[in-house]
Amino acid sequence: MIKNIIILLVFVLAIVLLNRYYQQSSLNFKDDTVILKVKEKTVRLNYSAIKPTSEHFSNVNILRKELTMEKVKTYFEVATAESLYEFNSNTNHVISTLFEAKELKNVFSINGLTAMQVVLENGDLLNLFIDDNDMKEIKLFYGLSNTLFNSTIKELAGSSAVENEVVNLSEPMAKWSVKHNDIDGIIGSIDH
Repeated sequence: MIKNIIILLVFVLAIVLLNRYYQQSSLNFKDDTVILKVKEKTVRLNYSAIKPTSEHFSNVNILRKELTMEKVKTYFEVATAESLYEFNSNTNHVISTLFEAKELKNVFSINGLTAMQVVLENGDLLNLFIDDNDMKEIKLFYGLSNTLFNSTIKELAGSSAVENEVVNLSEPMAKWSVKHNDIDGIIGSIDH
């Protein structure tokens, strides 16, 4: 009896410690503010939302917000898979496919929030944050200037990125399509 109580107490203590020390990272947009969290660190970036749009491509719903800060356009996208589907667990494959990337440069990945630089087919560089904590939903925030990207990643993780020229966006760069979703394997059925 005492042995069972000790085992139960150790189990409960392990859960409490895990919850205390494993704090999930996140990426959200609320009240014209992009909020990035890594453990106890939070960065808030104030934007003006220009034009929210929603799209649907083969079992994926996309909510896209076009944002501006000091005349620089960025995009915040939330892609949600329908009930019987989920995103590929290899987030690099999903990002590489969506942006038709030549190369991905991971800057950091902490508890579900990833910062990376995407080298596009034409050689342009795109700064990107990804929240992939839930395989039913992926959040993307991309198009940041190097200055803003570097100051954000330094504050969140103490890292810095490569200082190459980044592309100035005039339109969204994520290429959501039936082909990418179904044929290129960025989504799959849950029962696979």
